[in-house]
Amino acid sequence: MKTLSTPIIFSALLIAAGLSACDGGGGGTTTPPGTGEGCTPGTTTGCGDGEVCSSTGACVPEDTASGRLVISSSEARACEILLSSTAPIVRATYGAGVEGAFRARPPRFAVAVSQAGNSAFAADAIQLAVEGDPSAVQVMSTTCYGANGVPLAGATASVQ
Repeated sequence: MKTLSTPIIFSALLIAAGLSACDGGGGGTTTPPGTGEGCTPGTTTGCGDGEVCSSTGACVPEDTASGRLVISSSEARACEILLSSTAPIVRATYGAGVEGAFRARPPRFAVAVSQAGNSAFAADAIQLAVEGDPSAVQVMSTTCYGANGVPLAGATASVQ
């Protein structure tokens, strides 16, 4: 039986390629408006207590609006999801037994996840912290893989 490592590596490469087409900018440290200090997107570095650095480089409250990504197929064990959003996504967090990676190049964002065991993703397995209304987040594409590493036809992700 194939392991999920091949799809995850492939997912990471696809996400990197997809995001590189988003804009000419790179990641790294940005400056929050009015602070004069740099902050690293997705971290608390450079922000005050109770704040996190958003994908746009601004420090925002950690309790930003939350949405979740729900995977439609119970057969999915790994997925790569490309998102578009007019409301910046600060970060993605993952439930128990889920490993993931989040990349941001506004207005596009990417999430790659894998299930540690041979079970379906729970409805709350992928949480998104969004600056503003989570309904501004749209799924552009989804590719999911089964336990055997083969892409699943018809598997989708939705934001709820």
